[in-house]
Amino acid sequence: MICGKMGASVDDFATLIDHNFGQDAAYKLDATKIETELNWKPTISLDDGITEMIDWVKLNWSDIQALPHDYIHQK
Repeated sequence: MICGKMGASVDDFATLIDHNFGQDAAYKLDATKIETELNWKPTISLDDGITEMIDWVKLNWSDIQALPHDYIHQK
């Protein structure tokens, strides 16, 4: 969905590996539990949220590039 909005292919940005490849047919988002138990309702659609995120990244790309890119796991 994100790559589609950016006119890019997932293959341009990700390398698929054999470990557990294809074991999950899909990941589905379901807010039923939080809506039911906490009376929460989304105020923005997933599609609009992704568009806003892409716009924010484009606006802040120079700052993002200046950040360290090494992942350090912290417990």
